[in-house]
Amino acid sequence: ARLESEEKGDVVRQALLSMDPPRPEIFDLVIIEELPVAEVAEMLGVSTHTVYRHVRAAKESLSLAIENHARGHE
Repeated sequence: ARLESEEKGDVVRQALLSMDPPRPEIFDLVIIEELPVAEVAEMLGVSTHTVYRHVRAAKESLSLAIENHARGHE
């Protein structure tokens, strides 16, 4: 079963809120705000590798949260 867009948004927001800093902030800056990884790394004083690692982990967490939520609504 497909999640409604609004419901999926709620799941994503809850998943982001459950993540430890700075993961949600990095996800927001890179994915939502579409800032360059190098710029985000410089802003936060971390390496680009760290930014990529946090974005990848956030995407995996969000994907899992959506998948688990969808399973619960089948």
